[in-house]
Amino acid sequence: MNKFLKFLNIAVIPITITIISCFYSEFKRLDFILASIIFLVCGIAGYIFYLNEQLQENECKLNEEIVNRDSEIQSLNNKVSQMAIYSNGNNPYILQMYLKNNFAQEIKKSQFYSVELIVSTINKKYDIKYLNISFDKKTKAYIEQERNSFRDSEYILSNSMPSIRNNKKEYNFKIKDDFENKLTAKCKLKLKFENIGIQKIVIEVVGENNLIHRVDEMEFNVVH
Repeated sequence: MNKFLKFLNIAVIPITITIISCFYSEFKRLDFILASIIFLVCGIAGYIFYLNEQLQENECKLNEEIVNRDSEIQSLNNKVSQMAIYSNGNNPYILQMYLKNNFAQEIKKSQFYSVELIVSTINKKYDIKYLNISFDKKTKAYIEQERNSFRDSEYILSNSMPSIRNNKKEYNFKIKDDFENKLTAKCKLKLKFENIGIQKIVIEVVGENNLIHRVDEMEFNVVH
């Protein structure tokens, strides 16, 4: 309604001027034609202005609805994520570990075996940038990432020799730049032990803030 009143305001002034000029000119034919043209132009201009205002108002309403809908969807996604995290033991990460072609987890001493780790995050705000793999300081275990493992892995081995942290030997992996925004990433590596018996490695998923968010263990039975 307000838009229509604006339209009338635009049209009334020039129309009034035109009518008055016609009276003063004693309704000459040329003036009447001119008045008609002015009336028509003003009417069209006012209507176009009214339509433009109406279009802008509808566009603002639509944008507001889209923003509100996006906010509702984001809120719903956050609730679903929180439920999933709660059902996962209040942990945002899922870690799966496989010893390739060896379901019994039994390996031979001094022989490299392919290990695959699959890391998933329930919500993107919990990133999966880093992996730490550690074992007891007395354990003689070695990790490497040869050409095929490096090519197929979405993580890069940062140190070829283990560092010492908390009295444990530790290898560190960083996700490749192309995979930083993924919800799931895989880490491929080669592992061997020089000790006999049950051997254990510890896998830590670490976010960008360097807080450890998940710790899991993987055991192997090493035989001659």
